[in-house]
Amino acid sequence: KLDLRLRPSGNQGPLVTSLEGFREYHRQSSAVWERQALVRARAVAGDPKLCETVETARQEFVFGRGLSKGEVKEIASMRNRMEREIGVESKTRLNLKQGRGGLVDVEFVAQMMALAYGHRHPALRKRATRELLTELEDLRFITVEQARDLKDGYEFISRLENRLRLESDQPAWALPTDPIALRPLARKMGYSGSHGADLLLKDLRSRREAIRAAFENCFARAAIQTPA
Repeated sequence: KLDLRLRPSGNQGPLVTSLEGFREYHRQSSAVWERQALVRARAVAGDPKLCETVETARQEFVFGRGLSKGEVKEIASMRNRMEREIGVESKTRLNLKQGRGGLVDVEFVAQMMALAYGHRHPALRKRATRELLTELEDLRFITVEQARDLKDGYEFISRLENRLRLESDQPAWALPTDPIALRPLARKMGYSGSHGADLLLKDLRSRREAIRAAFENCFARAAIQTPA
């Protein structure tokens, strides 16, 4: 689903822009979150030459420079707001996507570091989160242990979210914590027996804590290493 409220000029703004308008906006007015969103942007239809031109512009905006210390903190602050406002959890429900240690934590780490270091390291000019994590590990921007925790956690939670989506036939991020309600899903994830649901939740919580620890470490180091 497309949320048209997220377009740069808000609810009343144009749905379509010219190429020059696109360039001018991102040169002069775009926010750091919009630059971050362009990490994954790609042309999906249209004249091939126009697509190439748009891609060249995207590369310029995304990877033409690094991040300031303030921008690293702004991305971290935006993640915290997402967790508070749309990643709310309770005793009966976990949020696999926006909750603490969820999928968005991993994506924000990968995208922030692509923005911070991609201008100097072309290997980081990737869209896919998993590919970015591999390159970050190879370039030693993250440790072997952090790469393992981020990759393993992302893969596990993605499989769980996909399975939840298949079971509910709709975009799914809300995971029930009640063992009885969770038991059928746990079996589909390979957790059999009467304690399968409890074991699934235990493994999920362990991975989420490892993801959040890597998230905090990566953002803290990037804030130190980037210009003021």
